[in-house]
Amino acid sequence: MGYYSRSSVLTGFEAVVAGLGGNPVSLLNAVGIHPQQLHNPEEFIGDQLILQVLENSAAQCRCPSFGLELARRQGLASLGLIGVYIMRQASIEKALVVVTQYAYTQCGGLNLHLDRINHDRCCLSMSRCESDYRHNPQKVQLCLALLHRCLRELIGPSWQLQSVEVTQCLDAPLQERFERFFGCSVVGSGQRNAIQFPPQFLQCRPRQQLEMIDQVLGHQISTHLAVTRSEDILVALERAIRTLLPTGDCSLEAAALSLNLHPKKLQRELRRADTSYRALLESVRKQEATKELQRGDMSISHLALHLGYAEFSVFSRQFKQWYGVAPTRWRPGPTLATGAGGHLGQ
Repeated sequence: MGYYSRSSVLTGFEAVVAGLGGNPVSLLNAVGIHPQQLHNPEEFIGDQLILQVLENSAAQCRCPSFGLELARRQGLASLGLIGVYIMRQASIEKALVVVTQYAYTQCGGLNLHLDRINHDRCCLSMSRCESDYRHNPQKVQLCLALLHRCLRELIGPSWQLQSVEVTQCLDAPLQERFERFFGCSVVGSGQRNAIQFPPQFLQCRPRQQLEMIDQVLGHQISTHLAVTRSEDILVALERAIRTLLPTGDCSLEAAALSLNLHPKKLQRELRRADTSYRALLESVRKQEATKELQRGDMSISHLALHLGYAEFSVFSRQFKQWYGVAPTRWRPGPTLATGAGGHLGQ
């Protein structure tokens, strides 16, 4: 099964490579990533291509800590609306549940597992479905470093790691770089890739960063200015639905939370636009389904997860109601642009 990641995983890539004296365009082109893809946060890129470009960049730029350097350019804001949604959770523990759901479907089949070791220590480990990251140390660096940075944003100055363990072999200079970045002891050549921290952080309420929320939502939704244009809210809502679908929690309440709106306010705007959340959700699902099927590089089972269906059979039945054929037999037709295109494969 092929896995895909949102292009936002490479946020800051061009600047980091250029700063290290490399050529980001040639590195991207060498593995088949078009540089323009990095400027569309909703674009999906094959995870294998991302793994390759990270390792190639580390080698060509002679920077064994390339993943750490890239993570310095990222944070909750680089996650877009999902970053806002994570921030709006009731506790860090609930925020990590969202992160775990998001990581699997949007970050190349990344599995995160939270384990409470004892009353003084808990462990957040990462692995990859169907394989491990032993040959992809830069992805490990990027993911663990981004987790660390996001948790520091959510918790504040009191955030402190207890230890970090990586399967990557670390020489003395690289280990020193790791320990300076994470602010704790780091064990190389370990059995897993994980961070450990005190469990009391799990009960903390995430800090609300209004400037970051405004930055993500832009001019469409503001925390300070009342928005009355329903069409602007609908555009933002469609984007929120696309972002939240893979998490499995794409309710109206969740979408409103990610847009920093009260659910009743969102419902009023939907009524004003003469539509409903259910209708908009179905419309986005149909658009995403036909778009990915037309591209043809995402497996049907992964597409079902991407659209928020827990089981492929449920997605297949729904798709057949939309287009009269199962997704495995659908082919793009001349009326695709209208949203009703497609025909039965021969």
